[in-house]
Amino acid sequence: MADAIPAGFSVGTQGDASYTIPITVPAGTGGLKPNLALSYNHLAGNGLAGMRWMLSGISSIARCSQTFAQDGVSSGALDRYCLNGQRLVNVSGAYDASGTEYRTEIESFQRIKQGTGASTSFYVDHGNGLRSYFGETSNSRAPASGTARTWHITRTIDQFGNEIEYSYSHPTANETLPLSIVWTDNDAQSLNPRYAVTITYENRPTGDQRFGYDSLGGVWWRTKRIDEIEVTYDNGTTVQEIATYALTYDSEVPPNGTGRSRLTAVSVCRATDCLPQTVFTVQEAASGWGTLTSTNRSLGNAPLAGDWNGDGRTDLFVALGGSNIWHVYPGNADGLFDTAVNTSLSSSTSPSLARVFDFNGDGLADLLYQDGSSTWKVAPSNGTTGFDSSINTGLSTPTVVNPMLQDHNGDGLADLVYTDTETVFWVLNQGGSFGTGGNQYLGAGSVPSVSVGTVDSALRSLDANGDGRADLIAEVEQTVCNPNDPYDCYSEIHYYLLLANGSTYTAIEFGHTADENSHYTNFRVGDFNGDGLGDFMFVNQDGTNWVLKIGNGAGTGVSSGSMTSVPVTNAAKVLIADYDGDGRDDFLRPDGNYWRIHRSTGTTIEASYSASVSGADVTTTAFMADIAGIGLPQI
Repeated sequence: MADAIPAGFSVGTQGDASYTIPITVPAGTGGLKPNLALSYNHLAGNGLAGMRWMLSGISSIARCSQTFAQDGVSSGALDRYCLNGQRLVNVSGAYDASGTEYRTEIESFQRIKQGTGASTSFYVDHGNGLRSYFGETSNSRAPASGTARTWHITRTIDQFGNEIEYSYSHPTANETLPLSIVWTDNDAQSLNPRYAVTITYENRPTGDQRFGYDSLGGVWWRTKRIDEIEVTYDNGTTVQEIATYALTYDSEVPPNGTGRSRLTAVSVCRATDCLPQTVFTVQEAASGWGTLTSTNRSLGNAPLAGDWNGDGRTDLFVALGGSNIWHVYPGNADGLFDTAVNTSLSSSTSPSLARVFDFNGDGLADLLYQDGSSTWKVAPSNGTTGFDSSINTGLSTPTVVNPMLQDHNGDGLADLVYTDTETVFWVLNQGGSFGTGGNQYLGAGSVPSVSVGTVDSALRSLDANGDGRADLIAEVEQTVCNPNDPYDCYSEIHYYLLLANGSTYTAIEFGHTADENSHYTNFRVGDFNGDGLGDFMFVNQDGTNWVLKIGNGAGTGVSSGSMTSVPVTNAAKVLIADYDGDGRDDFLRPDGNYWRIHRSTGTTIEASYSASVSGADVTTTAFMADIAGIGLPQI
């Protein structure tokens, strides 16, 4: 055997670091063989071989969402299809119809054709005499039951009938794993497969077993990781080992780690003859938070956070003095702030309603504020001396109360959203100016069973279904009357998730209280199960428990929810951040001179705090920011 396990390092077009260990297999008849590898990419997620590691070389066709750039909308009646992440464009026939022919959006000289039947399948002509089939067998479709969302490759055949065949397993109904690959079979020549790759799995540690939802409402589970990959040869009498790739992991057990699987070594052996083991080491750092350090900077009125100069660090915007002149403290690499930049911009009217956002798409944080005449303006950042000339939005107070900057139509720009009594208004950002807008009345007819109501002025935003558009949480007071006595009326408080569809909102009720004086309070938005969809928490109407709702990517918006046992003291001061770096947001609760950290398990928030951060008077103004620009939050 060779002196080392073959491998290669490369840098991608986005600056991503990649490292690949090919799974060496012999070629079959006609040179046909699978091309498998253990592949690391520092931008990847939690794969079959742990964090940043995946098994590459197994293709699939999957449903993917419509996008604003490609379709002019971010959702619609039909899903789209993607081959290995490449969007498919129909060139003959209707999209999602039997017999339709597709091409990849970026030309790859492959012809993709959709099959017939209720289960649906595809085949791909690669242009080199090879044809691959997808979703032909029940175990190659995911999920295991119900509507398929992914069609995995089942076989590749050349023009002479030589084949590679793939099979899969479903350890849970919503988890699909490649199980084996065989090749050198040829039905026309009555040849059985001689070579095989067999993949065995082991259970992930409890803290690394995940579930979540995709942007189409499908549930996924991740409970297994690769243990071994064995390459064998069948001579017709016995099965002989060619090579076995064995994987070793470090699970980074909390509280000093994330609990996620981390690949630490790969061994390649044939019986007792082994290559030198390839070992991976990572830079270890102490977990937790640093010591409390004073920045010696004045908070002024209504501090805001954003990247004013585009250096990747969070800067601090503050209004100082009686005239509320806006100053910017640039963030430094040491986690502290540099000397203030006086922008000479005054916000004498309600500085607490100012907002920071990227108005023109240049990557710099701009300022939405009111001038002395209560007119709303945008000051574009220039990243050096302050702001360029302000732009008048044409809106004024009291029209705009509690403005929100969020992407209403999914075009990647933050739009202006605000409320006025029973109505939600939005004004679209055109990348340097505000253009057309719209509104939706949340009274009679707009939401099922709603009479005239009022909207909570503190709406919260999130993306619960992963379509790239900001959804809203709204509180609506509804009047309910006795049908036999129109004067016998009382009020109820109903709560709705408003799913943005690009033009209006679809209202989905997720709870209500039967008393107009009972409210859900202290809404907090985060990604508590690490699936990339927005979730939220709130204190129930009794003020006794935090409730967790998980965004499910479907038309229903969120899960039914779970009651947690996290204390509700100082609820208004709670912060949300991924404390331990496991990809799930955690719950930071102030308690005297400490921040108590309650970890997310993916389905609930742990009742007992697992860590504490000490400091003086932590219940004063606090927010999360990456001042040092290191990709980790600071308080």
